[in-house]
Amino acid sequence: HVGTSEENPVRWQFMWDALPPYYRRHPVGSSVRMGPVYFRWARTPVGYKLLNFLTQTMPAAMLDTVSTLAGRKASNLRDTARMTEALKPLSYFTTHQWVFETANLSRIYECLPPADKALFNCDVLSISWDIYMTIWAHGMKMFLLKEGPVFCAPPRTRRTQELSRL
Repeated sequence: HVGTSEENPVRWQFMWDALPPYYRRHPVGSSVRMGPVYFRWARTPVGYKLLNFLTQTMPAAMLDTVSTLAGRKASNLRDTARMTEALKPLSYFTTHQWVFETANLSRIYECLPPADKALFNCDVLSISWDIYMTIWAHGMKMFLLKEGPVFCAPPRTRRTQELSRL
């Protein structure tokens, strides 16, 4: 889980459930043409590398080969390498677990006057993980993938797509 102690933990299963719908709604760069983002969890570094090779690198290389033979620009392997590089800084944090002892923080927070509690919200129970993960995913797209800001547009239906072409 993420380090908020045992009071309001977020487990990896939550990320497994929360992130794919976000990335279906806001695809990563060239994944618009390649299809939806899928999440698979590996239990070991070797398992991760094997899974990455079989599900990312190999298909990208095959698509690039087909694209080159067809006379089109081949960029799938480059895009896959870019995504893999973007995820490397996160590997240490996703493969380790920290449990923070927050008893002292809770006692100090209870002693604060109401105005200070509003100004310095240290209550981990008030963290909304849905909102947190959305902001986190926006940050991934902006700062790690350098894709610019993500706007929260409503999901587009076939009818609104047809209207936008007019």
